[in-house]
Amino acid sequence: MSEDKELMQAMNGFIIADEFMLADRTDKDSDIIHEMVEEYRANTGSVFDTWYIQGYNAVRIIADTAIKNETVDSSKIAEILHRDGYKGLIENFSFDEKGRQETQEYKYSTIDEKGYSHDVKVKK
Repeated sequence: MSEDKELMQAMNGFIIADEFMLADRTDKDSDIIHEMVEEYRANTGSVFDTWYIQGYNAVRIIADTAIKNETVDSSKIAEILHRDGYKGLIENFSFDEKGRQETQEYKYSTIDEKGYSHDVKVKK
């Protein structure tokens, strides 16, 4: 993985909590995501990853809602998102009665001595 032995030693056993889960629950979903990654790489020469998707959705969830509803009032935008949710890039967002994002899955991983991540089972 990485040639930086000090980094690898420091990261060994590191726990990653990631509430962002790609919607690749079926082969069709996985194929769509793979096509998007390859198209992005072909067009930009850059790697398309979850951080890109998170950043994209973080901006678009507000901007798209504001434009669609012709408002810049943050309270109205929040009210609309809490009521309607948002269909983002690869993931959809919905909110509970307190306005917290509803998350279907939590993913926890650990990093091994070679820099590879491994999922950890968590009891709910």
